[in-house]
Amino acid sequence: MSAAQVRIGGAWVDSTLEGSVRIGGAWVDFGPAGGGGFGPDQNIFGNTAAGGAFEEGTAISVGTRFHVNAAGQAVAPRYYCPGTPPTSVKMGLYRFSDGVQLAVTPVTMDSPNTWERGPDFSSPVPLSVGVDYMWVYWTSNRYSATGSWSWPTTSGDLVTANPAGYFLTSADIAFPTNSSAAVNFFADGIFQKAL
Repeated sequence: MSAAQVRIGGAWVDSTLEGSVRIGGAWVDFGPAGGGGFGPDQNIFGNTAAGGAFEEGTAISVGTRFHVNAAGQAVAPRYYCPGTPPTSVKMGLYRFSDGVQLAVTPVTMDSPNTWERGPDFSSPVPLSVGVDYMWVYWTSNRYSATGSWSWPTTSGDLVTANPAGYFLTSADIAFPTNSSAAVNFFADGIFQKAL
């Protein structure tokens, strides 16, 4: 067996090639386009247009609490850029139970009123079933939000809490501890399910 082979289900496949293999009556994709053992990108909010742009006048961390129904990895943050892009932004991922920061990256937003994917984390973050996490967006001055969101939200293998919108005034990115029943700050990220 070469180092380029990986085991998918009951078959060994060459990870440098792309293709499909039939396992237990189902076709499974493999190879570089399949993410090296991970499925396609998933996110919570899809292309949902966010609410209005808010100017805080102070730096704030906002977040979305969620869990996964299948093990996988978080690879990058995403966020809806308000009409006027914020001056300074960081995005990260936290474990909800203890507020531990699992990954963080600076983000440059330059496309108003659109969803933007932040830079990939330096290493993908493994996510486990049965654990709550939070995507967090920190801004020095501007964010998008709506005050009339109906939680929970389910998208693919991602499920939010109820409520899931959290916030905290903070000089730098931090774990938000205050929640609001119907507020959605549209903090999101890219999840890939383990195959």
